[in-house]
Amino acid sequence: MITSQLNLHALAGEVLPGLAKSLGFSEIEVSLLSPGVPEPTRPRSSRAEPAGDDGITIEVPMAIQGRVTGRMRARTSIPGLPPEDAEQVLRIVASQVAVAAENARLYEGLQRQMEELRNTEAQLVQSAKLAAIGELAANVAHEINNPMTSILGYATLLHEETPETSPRKETLKLIQNESLRIREIVRALLDFSRQRDFAKELVDMRQAVKDTLALIQRHAVLSNCKIVEQYGDKLPLVEIDVPQCKQVFLNLVTNALDAMPHGGTLTVTVTVAQQDDAIRIEFADTGTGIPEANLARIFEPFFTTKPVGEGTGLGLSTVYGIVEQHDGHVVVESAPAKGTTFRVYLPRVEEPAPEAQVMPSRPRTGWETILIAEDDPAVRALASDMLREHGYTVLTAADGDEALQVAERHGARIHLLLTDVMMPGMNGLQLAGSFTAVRPEARVLYMTGYAEMPPVSDGAIVQKPFTMFALMEAVRRTLERSERNGYVVSPA
Repeated sequence: MITSQLNLHALAGEVLPGLAKSLGFSEIEVSLLSPGVPEPTRPRSSRAEPAGDDGITIEVPMAIQGRVTGRMRARTSIPGLPPEDAEQVLRIVASQVAVAAENARLYEGLQRQMEELRNTEAQLVQSAKLAAIGELAANVAHEINNPMTSILGYATLLHEETPETSPRKETLKLIQNESLRIREIVRALLDFSRQRDFAKELVDMRQAVKDTLALIQRHAVLSNCKIVEQYGDKLPLVEIDVPQCKQVFLNLVTNALDAMPHGGTLTVTVTVAQQDDAIRIEFADTGTGIPEANLARIFEPFFTTKPVGEGTGLGLSTVYGIVEQHDGHVVVESAPAKGTTFRVYLPRVEEPAPEAQVMPSRPRTGWETILIAEDDPAVRALASDMLREHGYTVLTAADGDEALQVAERHGARIHLLLTDVMMPGMNGLQLAGSFTAVRPEARVLYMTGYAEMPPVSDGAIVQKPFTMFALMEAVRRTLERSERNGYVVSPA
């Protein structure tokens, strides 16, 4: 019965007191040694001392396979009980309790290992979910970006052709703006969901925060929460992995909104922290606050106070890990019913901001011959219309094989191949290789609706959905490069 006990509290509080009375002891005390801690210097044999009232106190070691794990002390309650008999009984009990204590220690260790295994399994499941979301988002983005390219492109063409006095001018402009908004949402979702290498770049933190808040403004409105933005003057650049830092901001904003179930205000402030030589991004809410007992644990993986199914406990641990990876740190202040403030500190970079690229007031025109290879009929027609509208001679093909046939039949020079990257059969990269092998003087411009693009050394990229300005500028820049392998990414 003793050795089956895996709960030391139950053993000491329930089993041993009852056993003591039945064996003729008034009480039994147990002291255990921590694993790896040597026993204090003392006689290793039993000791019997007078205890008054004709009883004696006996102490014996507890051991397993010659290893002392503790000591047991008992006081006899039967007058005249021979000490050697009491000692023999106590040794038997001590042996059983030693086994029970060892079993309890091993059981606790097994429980810890099982908990670690469950946490690891949860992490793997979460990683698998994120990977599946990333793949799904990439495919959805491609399917969305093709029709959005047509909508945005034709709205731009119609807007340019519509007289300024027409009431439809503003309607077409609205369609353009909403299309661009959808494009930015899709790109932001791809940034958050895709698996990618850690890659820093110099950015304006103001814009990174603005882009993140734009994603969650609608959720804030529906939650009856107001987001107030405050930005300091002359903010220096920071070198960060943009998608990862946006994930940090999104997690903190989401937590803040969840902490204000009945509405409130979230104030987001971006300033220079002179004493830390860093940029400080502060998120201060008027929510329920965090109890002091939980503050020390909020960055622990899987720690959450939300109901089961409503939180993974990974949000703030992800924040902590990403900020540490950027050589920054996070500070939190909170009190129940007084709201919570998170401050993220990221190292500043003393470099001038890059000069903004000046876009022409009207799209640049040309005269060259361009071959378009695009499997989506609407996008192919749009690109063709845009290019012809601006002076180019256009040849079209629905896939790679047809593009090579068109190029073979066309006797004159083809200056540029404008090709989609993902097409059935021969993809854009394969087409470019075959095309430039026979027309080495031609330039290549790729179109893609995917966020991930394999490295290319022989062309430029224009991201779908593109505006007329973006496509025309990408075409001119590609054609005007002195070397065919000059890599250029078109402006959005």
